[in-house]
Amino acid sequence: MTSRGDTVQVTVYGKGGHTRAVLLPPHAAAQLAALRGSASADAPLFVGRGGAPLTAGQAWRIVKAAGARVGLPGLSPHWLRHACASHAMDNGERWPGPSGQLSGTPR
Repeated sequence: MTSRGDTVQVTVYGKGGHTRAVLLPPHAAAQLAALRGSASADAPLFVGRGGAPLTAGQAWRIVKAAGARVGLPGLSPHWLRHACASHAMDNGERWPGPSGQLSGTPR
């Protein structure tokens, strides 16, 4: 995590092997840092039972199952990303650019 003015840049290794730089508000970066705990900066944040990084498919299934448990059968990571951005902007958060930020900026 790197501080960039009033945001924090996080490097994300994601779907398709792409590396992206994502800007987060400081409170979201603090929550990620707490979740990471004492793990190294290169360690995956979300891991499966065996300790390997979650695949995109595994993450999608986890989100879908969680949505079904709370009565949102159409829930997906895509829906969550856009809902999060919409709520943040509705509450006055500054986002560097809607299209680049919602998908992350390729590095």
